[in-house]
Amino acid sequence: MGNVDFSMSSLLIVSVLAVLVPLFVSRVTWIRIPIVVGEILVGVLVGKSGFNLIHTSQWLEFLRFFGLSYLMFVSGLELDFKTLRPEKFGKHRGFRHSLTDAPMFAVISCALTFGLSLLFSIWLHEHHFIKSPFLFALIITTTSLTVVVPVLKEYDLMQTAFGQHMMAAAVFADFFTMLFISVAASLFKGGQSTSVFLVFILIFLLIALYHVFQRFPALTAVRNLAHGTAQLGIRASMALMIIFMALSQTLGVQVILGTFLAGVLVGLINEQEKTDVFHKLDAIGFGFLIPIFFIMVGVNFNLHSLLVDPKALLLLPLLFLATYVFKALPILILRLCYPWRQTLAGATLLTTQMSVTVAAAAVGLKIGAISSGVDTAIVFVAMSTAVISPVIFGKLLPARVDQKKSRSLMRRTRPPRRPVSPSQGQ
Repeated sequence: MGNVDFSMSSLLIVSVLAVLVPLFVSRVTWIRIPIVVGEILVGVLVGKSGFNLIHTSQWLEFLRFFGLSYLMFVSGLELDFKTLRPEKFGKHRGFRHSLTDAPMFAVISCALTFGLSLLFSIWLHEHHFIKSPFLFALIITTTSLTVVVPVLKEYDLMQTAFGQHMMAAAVFADFFTMLFISVAASLFKGGQSTSVFLVFILIFLLIALYHVFQRFPALTAVRNLAHGTAQLGIRASMALMIIFMALSQTLGVQVILGTFLAGVLVGLINEQEKTDVFHKLDAIGFGFLIPIFFIMVGVNFNLHSLLVDPKALLLLPLLFLATYVFKALPILILRLCYPWRQTLAGATLLTTQMSVTVAAAAVGLKIGAISSGVDTAIVFVAMSTAVISPVIFGKLLPARVDQKKSRSLMRRTRPPRRPVSPSQGQ
């Protein structure tokens, strides 16, 4: 194929592994391993730190890059801004209830986590562990919707007050970190204030396009093209993602922020019919592109760079401890309205890291803000939390009777239903 470097054998191995990992993970019943963790682990096994069977090529690097971009696009799709609306949880009175209202809880917990992480990152910077305290603090603050959401669904908590608190905190943390990771990268590369303001051009474009789409009526002809061979909704979604990718590259902004905002936009304009569109977009991503990215993360996982870097080795336990302490402490605010076991379970679940964390570390490595050894330490800690935290959450979570109490709390915050007469009931 001309001068293009192409390794069909490596792509074949990666594709086969993408099929085998879910089958293997599903058979491991004694511990819950997220599929993305399994994909990274098999990548480690066949990559640089293992049997070295995968030889990177331009094609694989493109698929890895596009898989990362699409992962951020899907992360944007998963954001449900309804969880950040106070009216969703009812109107409370008093400071205590305001403090534990889901949107306020999300903001306070994220702000406290970031503040503690920034102090820790400044200390690391002073001791020459890292080069960008702001970026590293954001990496610690990240959470993983790709793990939190499936766990909440598995325990049937999505529609409870407790589950919505978890969702609100994860949504806000993801949006906050994704927005400012690009700002941190711009500051580290150039330090020019103008390059930072370019990030907000994309935000303005998202808002403008959202209002434009809102003004268009739902045309029957367009609806008819949403299925079959046309698949107009999917084509338009992919076009929006690539438009935001191109704009990000032109503006000098991190591409992952552009695709993340494109996902947010697609989610907002398809809010009424998101189920069908999202299932198709999920199938494209998690069926092909995203597994390649995570397997390639494992392939490039350089254990040797961690072992030969004394500072990275020392950072590993410090980062692990900081992740659990700085992310769990602010969550204890929930003790104001939940029992201790439920509060500790929630604090443990929200320490989970994965997708955004790995993406942020990839950005930091690319711009030189962190070393290869530190990047390996970050990925290792993220994988560990993605395995450990859901298991501890399941052990700490109270019995079903407490979950029913959470549901009754949600029902009490909703408007009462109109009573049904006996004749209607029959």
